[in-house]
Amino acid sequence: MNNTIMVVDDDESNLYLLESLLDDEGYDVIEAHNYPEMAIELQKARPALILLDYMMPGENGIEICQILKRDAELESIPIVMVSAVDDSETIAEAMEAGAIDWVCKPVDDEAILQHARAAVGSQ
Repeated sequence: MNNTIMVVDDDESNLYLLESLLDDEGYDVIEAHNYPEMAIELQKARPALILLDYMMPGENGIEICQILKRDAELESIPIVMVSAVDDSETIAEAMEAGAIDWVCKPVDDEAILQHARAAVGSQ
C-alpha cells in the first residue's frame, strides 16, 4: 500500500504544519517548495495524494495541476489544492484543472486527513 503524501508549498511553516500532521498519522511525506522540486521528487516516487498550494512563485497551483493532468503517468494522482484564497471563481478553475478539492488555510486537519485516508485506501 502506498501511504506517501506529497506536500507542495513555498511557505516553510505551511510545509511543517502539514508534514507534522501527516507524519503523526503514519504517512510518509515528501515535500517540495515549487514545481521544479516537485518534478524531481515525482521522478523518484509516486505519492497517493498531492496537497498543492495555489499561490507560489513561478507556476501557480492551477498551472501545476494542469501540467500533471496532461501526463499519462501522473494524471491519476489526486490533487487537493490548499490555499488562503477563498474565491469561488479560482476554486472552480482549480476543479476544472483536475483538482478533487480545495481546502482553505488555515487548514482543517480533519479535512486533510480524510483526503489522505481516501487516497491511501483507494490504492
